[in-house]
Amino acid sequence: MRDPLPNPWPGNPNAYECPWGCNGTGTLPWFSHIAGGVCFSCHGQGWILGRGNRPPLQRSKRRKWQLQDGRVVPA
Repeated sequence: MRDPLPNPWPGNPNAYECPWGCNGTGTLPWFSHIAGGVCFSCHGQGWILGRGNRPPLQRSKRRKWQLQDGRVVPA
């Protein structure tokens, strides 16, 4: 089992373990050829200071397009 890096902001309720790939380790071994594998989300710290476990960003709905009179227009 992996051990996350120590929290650089102890006691801060807004500090949470990096969920974007490194899961608190600060490194991405599969990207070791780019910047030594440092996680760009947490800058190698393993923790992010923010609003805590945020829900995932919702993507906007895709626009639908159709062909009218030889031109592509929104549906």
